[in-house]
Amino acid sequence: LRPEDRDAIAARVAAAEPSTIAGLRVASKDTLDGYRFALEGGWWLLLRFSGTEPLLRTYAEMPSAELVRDALREGRGIAGVD
Repeated sequence: LRPEDRDAIAARVAAAEPSTIAGLRVASKDTLDGYRFALEGGWWLLLRFSGTEPLLRTYAEMPSAELVRDALREGRGIAGVD
């Protein structure tokens, strides 16, 4: 992640309104600590910038490893990074 890309990535994620992530309905999005997408069933995806490195960190809690991989891949897509 290049530091000069941070604002554009943040704008993309802030504007994102996906209806599903990893096949699960998006119930809400909050921006308290990054961009957290709350999904049906209590699962979630979080995208946040590192405070110490030029990184966009992606975290997910899902019912299976396969859904975690799918959610993390979709999160990178939402941010426009791979």
